[in-house]
Amino acid sequence: MTRIVIGVDGSPHSLVAVELVAGMSWPRPTHVHLVLGHEPPTDWAARMPGGDWFPGQDAETRRALERTLDGIAEVLHRGGRTVSVHVAPEPPARALLEMAASVAADLIVVGSRGRGPAATALLGSVSAAVADHAPCPVLVARYPEVTRLLVATDGSPEAARIPEVLDHWPALRQLPVDVVTVSRPPSRDASAFVTPWSFPEREGAGSPALHRSAPAIRVANQLRAAGWRVGATISRTGDAPAEILHAAHDHGCDLIVTGSRGLGDLRRVLVGSVAHEVMLRAQQSVLIVRGHVPADAPVRDTVPVTHGVGAVEAGSSGG
Repeated sequence: MTRIVIGVDGSPHSLVAVELVAGMSWPRPTHVHLVLGHEPPTDWAARMPGGDWFPGQDAETRRALERTLDGIAEVLHRGGRTVSVHVAPEPPARALLEMAASVAADLIVVGSRGRGPAATALLGSVSAAVADHAPCPVLVARYPEVTRLLVATDGSPEAARIPEVLDHWPALRQLPVDVVTVSRPPSRDASAFVTPWSFPEREGAGSPALHRSAPAIRVANQLRAAGWRVGATISRTGDAPAEILHAAHDHGCDLIVTGSRGLGDLRRVLVGSVAHEVMLRAQQSVLIVRGHVPADAPVRDTVPVTHGVGAVEAGSSGG
């Protein structure tokens, strides 16, 4: 069974995530968990990204929220999926991560409010927090459909797993895919940070251009061998996040796929994270590959649906 966790709050951004999942073909059976996390508001929390997730505490507001979630679930039911809805009294990112761990999720899907890197760095972001700590791949949805993929690879073990992970989702296999890798400009500055996306030139390693493009060629060959429609194999030099975004724009890709080592908050501040920067700056949807697909641990097929304090069993397998 494929298990997908979607963060929802009724906002247009979270509904884009729902639309994207509803419009794609997933392996059967698939169980979708809609998760709304909230915490008691404060004067400052309502102004922070994620603060508007708080649904209110009065019974009438809660019933309206439940009806909204049930309506969203009905849209997902139409594709023959089992759907559960969960309201958790804790911050949204934590609620999503805990649900993903408890059901052994294969994928977490979240919307993006597009607040930009400066606001996110200062105030935090649900999608960024989830992407940094998730036990499985994370899809940040910015549009309700996907028509062309750009796979960004740096030759790392995480990036090398991208073809294997994508192979579990047949809806993406039908789409054309381009592959890009980025190397840093030649530099004699020994004080510069060396990141996983930095490929120093090696004497005797053959053509420098061939050496720089090798990670993209390897992934492109893996995808072709698995039956994917591979288009361009792209090698660029410069700032990795910027060049990945330029490649996505130039080739008309609306989903960027990249690997992630899951850097902690401090390490990300010190050395940066290409996947994190791409996720924050992209206008396209971004799939960050991490964790295991399919998930490591089996879980039971039905999960309690939490409406406020009570819990009931819900969901049907559909047609």
